[in-house]
Amino acid sequence: MTRESSQRRSSSLHESENNLLPYTPERLGEGGLRTRGHFKEGLEGQPLVTIITVVFNGEKHLDKTISSVINQTYKNIEYIIVDGGSTDGTLDIIRKYENLVDYWVSEKDQGIYDAMNKGIGLASGKYIGLINADDWYSLDAVEVVVQMFSQSRAEVIFGQVFFVDERLQLARILDVPIPKNRRELKINIVHPATFLAASIYKQKKFDIRFRLASDYAFFLDVFDSGATFLRVEKVLSYMRCGGSSSQFHVEEVAIKYKYFSPLDALSKLIGSSATYFRSRFSRLFPTAMIRAIKKKRGWSDVLEIDIQGQPGNLLKS
Repeated sequence: MTRESSQRRSSSLHESENNLLPYTPERLGEGGLRTRGHFKEGLEGQPLVTIITVVFNGEKHLDKTISSVINQTYKNIEYIIVDGGSTDGTLDIIRKYENLVDYWVSEKDQGIYDAMNKGIGLASGKYIGLINADDWYSLDAVEVVVQMFSQSRAEVIFGQVFFVDERLQLARILDVPIPKNRRELKINIVHPATFLAASIYKQKKFDIRFRLASDYAFFLDVFDSGATFLRVEKVLSYMRCGGSSSQFHVEEVAIKYKYFSPLDALSKLIGSSATYFRSRFSRLFPTAMIRAIKKKRGWSDVLEIDIQGQPGNLLKS
């Protein structure tokens, strides 16, 4: 057998083992260490951790995301990037890290959760983390999580999230307790600050029928399966603030209906509608006008608008 035919056989073998995605005519590019025959594995005392980033036209922030992964204090990491067929400079940024990314691919997909499922299918690590192209990890996030996995029987480990604005200033810190029941499991457990045993991700996939809220449904399924959750009292990731869309709230209502009851779905629908109208009200009327109306009408509760023009707390007279 010639060296060339041996290489072809090796490539074909790895594709069949899900180390590379099968070729599609829509593919814009593919690369990374795997395409050159380099595959990582777990080491003694250093289990392999797979980190996955999904991206579409993310040139603005992707460089910071990639840097946060390749500069982790924990070194036995395989990094997979799944791009949805970007038309900006995203691929140029990915190619810049060609020798540090284990596998990347760019092709059209059915949305963020389809891309995540692709990445999970490619993962070889014992543990898996997902980090968005807008977000980034704390320098020792993976090291902390691996240590916690080794000291416990946890299958899901999540930590705090540091939300920042476009100036990278603190907006808020998200810190949620371990859920004791499925009602306590809210959307606040977010995948950029959550790591799971690969065995869970291999059994359960994100429902791609949900475009924005599939995380919530996924973690409800994981909780119902009896998986053990563990909370880390540390900021594991940084996320840029972004507004939620009406589509997200529609999906959350559908999830409430599926996993809880029609009454829960109705309650969520009413709550989301109230939030929407408060938000619209805040954009139409500045703070001074609202306070003048409050004084004239004698209202005891009027929505306060903060200096950013966002809904705040209710003013109490």
